[in-house]
Amino acid sequence: EDVREQLEVALDMRGVSVAWRDARDALRSEDEIDALVEPYLGAGDPIFGTRFDGALGDFFDDDRLAALLSEEDAGADLTVVYGVGAALAAEAAGGEWETDAFLAYLDVPKNEIQYRSAAGSVRNVGARSAPAGPKPMYKRFYFVDWPALSRHKRALLPEIDLVVDTQRPEEPTLMSGDDLRDGLAKMSRSPFRPRPWFAPGTWGGHWAEEHVPQLASDVPNYAWSFEMIAPENGLAFESEDEQGDALRLEVSFDCLMALRSQEVLGNCAPLFGAEFPIRFDFLDTVGGQNLSLQCHPRPDFIHERFGERFVCVSAHRSDWYDCYCKPS
Repeated sequence: EDVREQLEVALDMRGVSVAWRDARDALRSEDEIDALVEPYLGAGDPIFGTRFDGALGDFFDDDRLAALLSEEDAGADLTVVYGVGAALAAEAAGGEWETDAFLAYLDVPKNEIQYRSAAGSVRNVGARSAPAGPKPMYKRFYFVDWPALSRHKRALLPEIDLVVDTQRPEEPTLMSGDDLRDGLAKMSRSPFRPRPWFAPGTWGGHWAEEHVPQLASDVPNYAWSFEMIAPENGLAFESEDEQGDALRLEVSFDCLMALRSQEVLGNCAPLFGAEFPIRFDFLDTVGGQNLSLQCHPRPDFIHERFGERFVCVSAHRSDWYDCYCKPS
């Protein structure tokens, strides 16, 4: 809504009249959506779940989707359908809408979504109210919403006319779809690093805050540096404005995988498709607390099964990392 309001003001200043259509009006009822997603949420288990194998369109009523564009908008210069699933309206209406529509994709990085979830300012797809606490919301994001949204985005990426990074609603950055696709193609043929993000934890330490000066200093005990969590990390593009100041636009890592998985994965692309098969983060306990007991495979096993050779550890002299525990 923030972006819509800003766009409405800008278009009004240019004398452009707009008929606004909210995609939420085409959603199925909350009870229907709850019944749709319930089998994937682990029957009340706080952690376990299974990935949703449906489509974003399953959350919507087809007739109401088509109605978003079938109504006459007398006197309006533009009809704008906005919100999650807006592009489905063009597909449902068919005909000229699919060829003539201008498609803008507004994105928000996954870590920003989690911050907003903790603040209670976002909802799951189709939810009218927030669950009790951010953890159930994140669980549904992870197992249901994000898989459905990623499949939807994968289908749209070849056709997107404009991508907008809206993590800072008052300062959105944008890029043409052609530039995005060209940039991702170049990135797939060169070394790249997803943008990491950091989170505190009760057992966290102080290595990150001492070695990464860009981190906020008022956050105690950074515990995680999420380096390559494929469904959640992003890729940043940077350019300069007319004053020479840096402008940054972020898209989710799965955009690269959707368009360029062959270049990224090579011979493994037929096996994994658009899914990046490796996930890792750094855990900071330096000056913090001990981690829970963990079990790691022996080096020959981890190399044979996973292609990995080592675990990275940075420690003070008084710390220890026991690599050779055996049953007593």
